[in-house]
This record gives sequence, structure tokens and C-alpha cells, in this order.
Amino acid sequence: MINVARVSEVLGGRRALKHRVRTLNDLHEIVAEGLPKTSVRALFSHLLERYDVEIQPLRDFVAPRATLKRRRTRLPPTES
Repeated sequence: MINVARVSEVLGGRRALKHRVRTLNDLHEIVAEGLPKTSVRALFSHLLERYDVEIQPLRDFVAPRATLKRRRTRLPPTES
């Protein structure tokens, strides 16, 4: 089962998502609107803290810097 509260926390929590996430449907709606750029940063910060992996190649593959720079506050749903 998916721990929605944990997923929300990894994505920056209520502060980054601007919504309280209680259900999988809540999470789905947020992703459908487009994740905030701060959620992407929070995700990579979590990965760096939790796992001993080199983040830069993964980050460049998932959300290249140039892409993040072009986005104002949210990623489009297709990139979320």
C-alpha cells in the first residue's frame, strides 16, 4: 500500500504542495495540476540524504536544470 503521507513529505509536504494530502486521490490531483518546482528539489534532497547516490545524473535525466529554469512555479502535468 502507498503511504500517501510519506510521499507528500518527500515532495516537500504541505508547504511545498500548497495542499494537505490525505488520500491517493489528493496526490493524484496535485500531480494532475503539475508539481511545484520546490517538490522536485525536495525529492532530490531526500534522495541525497537517504541514499548514497550521485544525484546530478539522475536529476539531469528527470528534470534538467534548463527545464526547471524555464518553469515559473510548477511543472506541467506531463513533466510531473
